[in-house]
Amino acid sequence: VTMTLIQGVMNTFVVFLSRVIGYAVDSFLRRGDSENSGPGIGYMVTTIVMDIILGFLAAIIVAWFSRQREFRADAGAAQLMGRKQPMI
Repeated sequence: VTMTLIQGVMNTFVVFLSRVIGYAVDSFLRRGDSENSGPGIGYMVTTIVMDIILGFLAAIIVAWFSRQREFRADAGAAQLMGRKQPMI
């Protein structure tokens, strides 16, 4: 459950930040263009690229958290066993 929640929160940040960055890039590229009101190609391309980059970074963070949980579980099991030999 913890890993699912962390992955969900990270994905929410990825989607939100990629859209904000895409909007900022599109606004910068289309400054002075008052004819079109919708998002342009800058928004779409930037959003896709940022989804990939931020998704990769989020996966690294989730993997780090997963490894930390595993290390804590191993340390707790070793402490319960009292010595390292049964763990090996």
